[in-house]
Amino acid sequence: MSYNQEIYERAEKIIDNRKRSALNEFEKRKNEIYKKIPKIKNIESLMAKTSIDVAKEILKSHENLEEIIQGLMIKNKSLQEEKKSLLKQNGYLSNYLDINYYCYKCQDTGYTNKGTCECFKKIIREQYYRQLNIHTNISNYKFSNFYTTYYPNDYIVSEKTKKTPHDIAKENLIYCENYANNFSAKSNNVLMQGGTGLGKTHLSLAIAEQCINNNIGVIYSSAQQLLRRLEKEQFEKLENGFSDSILECDLLIIDDLGTEFYTQFTISAFYNIINTRLLEKNPTIINTNLSVEEILSKYSQRLASRIIGEYHILRFYGKDYRLIINN
Repeated sequence: MSYNQEIYERAEKIIDNRKRSALNEFEKRKNEIYKKIPKIKNIESLMAKTSIDVAKEILKSHENLEEIIQGLMIKNKSLQEEKKSLLKQNGYLSNYLDINYYCYKCQDTGYTNKGTCECFKKIIREQYYRQLNIHTNISNYKFSNFYTTYYPNDYIVSEKTKKTPHDIAKENLIYCENYANNFSAKSNNVLMQGGTGLGKTHLSLAIAEQCINNNIGVIYSSAQQLLRRLEKEQFEKLENGFSDSILECDLLIIDDLGTEFYTQFTISAFYNIINTRLLEKNPTIINTNLSVEEILSKYSQRLASRIIGEYHILRFYGKDYRLIINN
């Protein structure tokens, strides 16, 4: 999976700090023991020599190589037992001189022989949550608390479908749950279109949370914030890799398309994002209050056609459910 470079580097720093902390604590305990029980230092020197002797014997050609190595291993084990015995006699736990890694599977490197360690993936998930929670509490937005009862069931949206806003809200919920649970590079690009307060942000944040839990790299941003940061990066010549992350992350979610200022830069930047991600097959979700007609009139023809022609459209109908809840 492709992660936001900024988040990835932050996660690596956390892993490095964990390892450094574990090694510093180990050095303190080791110095303490060497002063109090000097014999242990000699034992560890002998153990290190035994390990070197094993390596040397392996490089030699002996008929009785296995017997020699076995003897050295027995010697090493005897030294280990003597070391543990000395620690216990002096009131310490037998493993007092072990390195207390935060994660023993990867020894605080972030990687095992099977690839990325679960502890590293967990840190990345936490960093994505942290990033999203700067602007909104993502934990409040789940599929389980998207209540379709707030959508009217007393009129149909069109004669052709005979569906009510409530019917369509249920379909949108099911679609988004399946989307999040089965997300891949082959997933659709999605345009969530409808008025204010109809659940577009709720469902897109629920998708973000589920995807993050599945170790998928997600960037979620309002159109205004995204463009402001891209503009700052370009005109102030910053090199923080945000634009690369926007283009390369597994899933990009852009909220409130249409609320940003319209300039040549914003239209060009949006086209670059949408077109590049389409070409690279990196799925994107866009939320907007604009109708399809308004998208066509506000943006360049080539930008609008890329969105309307290449995105699966989820339409939302009804009244602002936030007003319904508060009444």
